[in-house]
Amino acid sequence: MNFINKSNIELINKKFQENNFEGIVFFVSDKKFSRFVSPLLSSLEIFAENWLQIYFQIGNFKFENKNKFNLLEIKIKNEFIKEKDKKAFCANIRVPILYELINEINISKLIYTDVDNILTNNINNLFYGNEYKIFLRKVNKNILDFSLKTKNIMHYKSGVIALSNPSKSFLRKDHDIKSFIETFNDFSKERLNIWFEDQIALYKTFKSMPHITKVSYFGAKICDWNLDPFSIFWAAKGYIKDTFIWKLLSLKIIFLNKLYKSKFFKNPSTNSKVISILNTLVNILIKPIIFFRFTIYNYCFRSIKYLYKLIFIK
Repeated sequence: MNFINKSNIELINKKFQENNFEGIVFFVSDKKFSRFVSPLLSSLEIFAENWLQIYFQIGNFKFENKNKFNLLEIKIKNEFIKEKDKKAFCANIRVPILYELINEINISKLIYTDVDNILTNNINNLFYGNEYKIFLRKVNKNILDFSLKTKNIMHYKSGVIALSNPSKSFLRKDHDIKSFIETFNDFSKERLNIWFEDQIALYKTFKSMPHITKVSYFGAKICDWNLDPFSIFWAAKGYIKDTFIWKLLSLKIIFLNKLYKSKFFKNPSTNSKVISILNTLVNILIKPIIFFRFTIYNYCFRSIKYLYKLIFIK
């Protein structure tokens, strides 16, 4: 079963080839999560200016698209009645879309990002100076997890998945990339309505292909929920997306994008540098607040919750 029909495949190829884009970055959401699209798009317009952006919409709803040049909107029919099935489908469909894009589109770089992420630095920094082919976040238990006896850590995170062929040829022509995505898709495609299946399938893929880690990059900056100023993508993991701080950060990037598009400086290079410096400066200044809210406060809250369960719940 293909989720991207033939006419859309032709449209993507045509758009990509005519404009000489560097790569494709895509994201997926239903109507409920479309509220996160504007901050993400604003960040992509600043830091992924020469990339084709594809928004896969689950269900039939309208989204105001002000960026007609870089953005394509592709609708995928929502066949799920139960809300939990639709939620799982929105998360899991990234895998077959990755599979279809690398096989049908003539690209050497492809990135999937969760819709509630924000790009914080030039997207090409992710690939600069290395020969890796697969980029995603990997985590191990930290001091917080050990102290609170956290169980069931899923080591491989699928919030951002980037693919790059170092030879600059098409992604499907690289054996490592093609076999990785085919295996990932095989583990996923029969259970698209099961929540968390994408993470489980990703774990199974690396377990069945241990050699693939040699061509994979697992830096924390790829998908960072600690919100370091010099990371590539910031991730609104879990509760973060509903906090006041994240809403302010979203408004900040939307404002900077409006300033960027106003071309306050006539020289495009100067304009980009000034916006980038402003963004980094603000991110550095608010880092202490972010550290307190998402590290110290969260540790205290989880500690109290753990002690309560330990004492009062048998």
